[in-house]
Amino acid sequence: NKDGVLFLTYSLLVSQGRSGGSTRFEQLQTWLCHHQENGSGLIVLDEAHKAKNLDAGSRCAALVEELQGKCSNCPMLYATATGATEVSHMQYMLRLGLWDHKAFGKGG
Repeated sequence: NKDGVLFLTYSLLVSQGRSGGSTRFEQLQTWLCHHQENGSGLIVLDEAHKAKNLDAGSRCAALVEELQGKCSNCPMLYATATGATEVSHMQYMLRLGLWDHKAFGKGG
């Protein structure tokens, strides 16, 4: 049975996992998508501001963006008490539907 609750730190999200095996990100994606191809279950990003550097090439931000795309059936909850000083710091919050990548020069 693969149902349950999974708690994962941002450090684990970006980690490579065991040598020769799949990455933690791949394991997370597999777990979220075991019922449906585009995922099932709620994804909660606590301290979500840690993914704010999407335009700066942050690995964490890139994986958070990829996770939202690959698990498009999963609702997202962004939780942070850290204020954004610039609108671009919130670009990882794709599911809000407030902007697209073109607004930040990413194309697509």
